[in-house]
Amino acid sequence: MYRRLRHIYPLLLMWCFCNVSTKVWGQESLYLYEGEIQSFSMDEVVDRSYNWTLYAGYSMISTASSSDEAKFLGSSKLSVASCMFMKQGKYVLRIDTEEAGCLNSRITMVQVIVNDMNLGFTVSDREACSTSFEDEVPLLIPIKKHIEPKSTHFKSYYPLRVKVRMSDSGSEVRTQEILVEHDATELVIKFPKSDFETDHEYVVDILGVTTQNGLPVAVDASKRRATFLVKKRPRAGKITIVE
Repeated sequence: MYRRLRHIYPLLLMWCFCNVSTKVWGQESLYLYEGEIQSFSMDEVVDRSYNWTLYAGYSMISTASSSDEAKFLGSSKLSVASCMFMKQGKYVLRIDTEEAGCLNSRITMVQVIVNDMNLGFTVSDREACSTSFEDEVPLLIPIKKHIEPKSTHFKSYYPLRVKVRMSDSGSEVRTQEILVEHDATELVIKFPKSDFETDHEYVVDILGVTTQNGLPVAVDASKRRATFLVKKRPRAGKITIVE
């Protein structure tokens, strides 16, 4: 009896799956980017066994290949499983539990989308006035970013980590990492204040961008560099008391 049920149960599970459209027992598909790692869990119960299976495609016919599609990171026999999804496509994650000779299963759908996240400057040059009241000069350079909003973990990708390099007349000034929140429209870069007597032209290059969880964010080559002119402070002259 046990062996018969073991063969029949996947067929019943497939029938249920094919009749629920894009939802499984009230759960919508999980959207992830290529390269993401996601953990899944079930309640841990003593004397209960767990077996996770990843299928490539919603048909649940073939399991995902660990070489280039998706794979488990660590054991697939525990109540918690971590999966890495490397390739665009649709996947089904199935968990089979067994306790006292009885079986139960659950499935969840995962849709992996192309990582087309990108960020870049929207202007190639900006200007600011030098000031003697601050140790550093904040320079604001407008940016435009694209993060796929339908991803389930949309907000969790922030803050983005933007690494920039600044140079002054060909010599490097400093490299810094800037955190960019989801509602940011500018990069706030701080430069050492100038000598105030001459104009300083700084070149800002975006070296790389990653999400909070380490996914790469592309930077268009044409939007990677911006020039910022910090203009000299005009001479105030001497105040003369008029009699």
